[in-house]
Amino acid sequence: QREELSVFQQYDILTGAADFPVDVKEEILQRENYKCENDPTHKTFIDANGKPYMETAPIVPFSVGAQFGQTIFQAENGACLCPICRAKMRSRGYDLKTFQKTSESAARKRY
Repeated sequence: QREELSVFQQYDILTGAADFPVDVKEEILQRENYKCENDPTHKTFIDANGKPYMETAPIVPFSVGAQFGQTIFQAENGACLCPICRAKMRSRGYDLKTFQKTSESAARKRY
């Protein structure tokens, strides 16, 4: 049985403001050892915590994944991307051809 989304989560999804909880973001980043899943050779700057700056992104977009309830916000749905790859994903939308490598790699690791 899946846990339903709260009204606030539903609103965030509708407005494009949905994001992983802070603890889940950290779990995703640590799981990938702060390396870009699209291309682990991508370099980035060091953040205030002394770690390479990386961003998290949902593999199944929050906007289409609401049917999965709370599981959409779990680490298994998250990818660790460098800022450039994350920006490409945002600017192109969820272009699965561009990020097929990331999603296939992520799916193999998680499922």
